[in-house]
Amino acid sequence: GLVRAERSDARDVFVFMSANQAVHPIETLARTMGASREPSARDVADQELSGLIRQIHDASRQTYGAPRIHAELAAIGS
Repeated sequence: GLVRAERSDARDVFVFMSANQAVHPIETLARTMGASREPSARDVADQELSGLIRQIHDASRQTYGAPRIHAELAAIGS
């Protein structure tokens, strides 16, 4: 069974969860280990960028590929 440690290093928790995700649902592991369910700043930034990429792609009537989208992002400073 899973045992919650009183104090765990975040890396140790990540390693444990990665090693056991095939045996236990990741949600159960996160809850048991007390891991944060909040998105990281990187996750939030990635979601915002994904939304911007979709907007550019849609505005091009879905004709722009990665090079043109990259150029558009560079032009607006993202």
